[in-house]
Amino acid sequence: MAFKPNATLKNVLITGYPGVGKTTCVRKVVQALNDKQNNYSSIIALNGFYSLERRQKSQSAGAYRIGFDVISVVDETSGILARTEQELPSAVYNKYTMGQSTFHHVGKYIVDLEGFERFVLPLLQSKHNNGGSNKQAIFVIDEIGKMELFSRPFQNYTQRLLDDPSVIVIATVPNKHNIAFVDRVKQRPDAKLFTLTQNNRDLTTKYITHCVFEIIDTKMSQIKSGAPHDKGQRNRNEYDDDSKSAVKSTNYYNAAQSKTYRKKGGNK
Repeated sequence: MAFKPNATLKNVLITGYPGVGKTTCVRKVVQALNDKQNNYSSIIALNGFYSLERRQKSQSAGAYRIGFDVISVVDETSGILARTEQELPSAVYNKYTMGQSTFHHVGKYIVDLEGFERFVLPLLQSKHNNGGSNKQAIFVIDEIGKMELFSRPFQNYTQRLLDDPSVIVIATVPNKHNIAFVDRVKQRPDAKLFTLTQNNRDLTTKYITHCVFEIIDTKMSQIKSGAPHDKGQRNRNEYDDDSKSAVKSTNYYNAAQSKTYRKKGGNK
């Protein structure tokens, strides 16, 4: 059955265990939205951020993870979310050793809250700073997780975007962390939650893209009083053709699969 959003659906949530490909999924959705071969790129205004592992090469141990960065959806500039103590930049390390309260620990990683807020909060500003009110504002938040939620302003900005009926939010959330804020986000009636697994992630990514297209169409139709914009039919057909298979793949996820996973210490 083809996905048809109701009038209130505007938040797309992606979950799954660490390393399953949530960020890759989001980046592919954004790539599809920016594809010049369809008409969406000209009517949307994208903002927000991705979270990526930061790795360091070692001759003896290969590449190993030293922390996490946040990357702007707009221009690919980056900021620090967290580092191991020995990999903190000197200026940040000096503040850390002075005992400032803007640092938090998650496993072996130290969250640079001040640097995170300085980089990310401007990316989550009002839609009017992101292309103008004549375009559909879409915000990417990757992720709404334990590290990010140490920031109360980040919580407030995220809540504001999730509540704003005029914007679309594409966000990743942890699968199991027992975080009250995340649990409330997952239960929102205006949100659709997708669970990625290694078995379903490729088809589900296409289906999520299809769903985002449909939500944009619904929003633009509301704005234009029932006169929908021209769709990029070639690309839409590609995602529509896979929607049935993707639904089956998404629904295949069950508790038995989760038992096979053993979480590694320090993962986000």
